[in-house]
Amino acid sequence: MCLAIPAQVVELQEQGMARVRVGESQTYLTASMLLLPEPPKVGDYVIVHAGFALHSLTP
Repeated sequence: MCLAIPAQVVELQEQGMARVRVGESQTYLTASMLLLPEPPKVGDYVIVHAGFALHSLTP
């Protein structure tokens, strides 16, 4: 079973990394965006699993 969480990109960082906000909480993670077909923008939503963004989402 895989547990992936939705998160919003709040800051783009170097080397394909981004700071993301988990849900409506004050929890932030650093996740790799390298597996996405195109780079996300600040404000985009992604699904994160094991430190990697797997898919982009629509709000």
